[in-house]
Amino acid sequence: MSSKRKAAAPLDDSTSSITVCVRWALSGEVLSVVSLWPGSSVAELLASLPVERHEVKQLRGVFKGRSLDGTELLATLEGIDVDPEDSFFVVRRPPRLAILSSENNTVFWDPEANRRAKSFSFSAHEDSDARCAAHCVTFSEDASIVLAGYPQGVARLYTEHGICKKTFTATARCGSVLAVAISKCGSFCITGSENGTARVWSTESGVCLRSMCRHSAPVQSASLSPDVKLAVTGGCDELARLWCVKTGQCLHTLRGHAGVVTCASFAGADRVVTASFDGSVKVWSCASGDCEITILGHSAPVLAMAVCPRADLIFTGCFDGMCKVWGLSTGLCSLTLEGHGDAVRSVAISQDGQYSLSGDASGCCKYWSLRSGSCKQTHFLRGDRILNVTLRCPD
Repeated sequence: MSSKRKAAAPLDDSTSSITVCVRWALSGEVLSVVSLWPGSSVAELLASLPVERHEVKQLRGVFKGRSLDGTELLATLEGIDVDPEDSFFVVRRPPRLAILSSENNTVFWDPEANRRAKSFSFSAHEDSDARCAAHCVTFSEDASIVLAGYPQGVARLYTEHGICKKTFTATARCGSVLAVAISKCGSFCITGSENGTARVWSTESGVCLRSMCRHSAPVQSASLSPDVKLAVTGGCDELARLWCVKTGQCLHTLRGHAGVVTCASFAGADRVVTASFDGSVKVWSCASGDCEITILGHSAPVLAMAVCPRADLIFTGCFDGMCKVWGLSTGLCSLTLEGHGDAVRSVAISQDGQYSLSGDASGCCKYWSLRSGSCKQTHFLRGDRILNVTLRCPD
């Protein structure tokens, strides 16, 4: 026989019930005042609320300053009444956020409410010698840290509030840092430089763990595999290279593009996807280094790319302002998105493949529904050229 108890029903007899006030955690706004049996649990209280379960991340109960867990019984909390200090608090799922970065500024934008959540300037927290425009910007998967590349071999790691956390410095002869990426776990990052070298760093210590040499021209793109065992770089020499992070050895040279390799990213642990000035996108095997699929369809250089292995999709942005959605396994175009009036410099896609972002050189960012193919919202960074867009979605 199952030991699971049925959820308690609301009481008609108020003298034997426990009345609980439930509020939203951030605003303090009353969500509901409910009456339940004394034998009800905190988890059953959640089930009685007038909200969809997907709207709630967790239920945090507070009584007399003490946090409660879901299994505790309301009967142990005699004397609860509608009092702001003794309310239960419900934490909403975090909103979907679009993060737009230019050379100096980052804006957190809620595309569903079409409002700016917060913003910061990189240079506001730096010494005068570091107040130069970033060449490239990227965010960690949870958007808690930002990595930006600067001239003279310098990259800086910022918090989501724009405070510089670490500075990674290679020699000045490396030239400008043109490519940056953060590992899935957030503990490592990779930088690619003007002199054709790439370096893997610890985001905790700021120490360079591995230097990888090298392309015969500037490194334009770089990425780390999910397990941080491999790295891929794309260069102005029209080549992509697959590296062993532990040894720094080049495992495969990926030849086939007829232009600068503008984007290089992992699709899981066993495939790499690259895009190029020649308008093509290629899917490669990490094990063999062979090209498995060549995708043709853009009529201008591909400047931006995002890969969604979970949804088996590739999202690309082009110099002519067009964006396209491709099948990762098939190479077939499933959707073409139009609306940008300038070159699309950065794109992002949600992990479920339902939404995407695209940002162009004029500072225009568009939030798309890939289910309908429609632009849901448009936001502008006035006077700024967008370097990176990131889409953070609730779990």
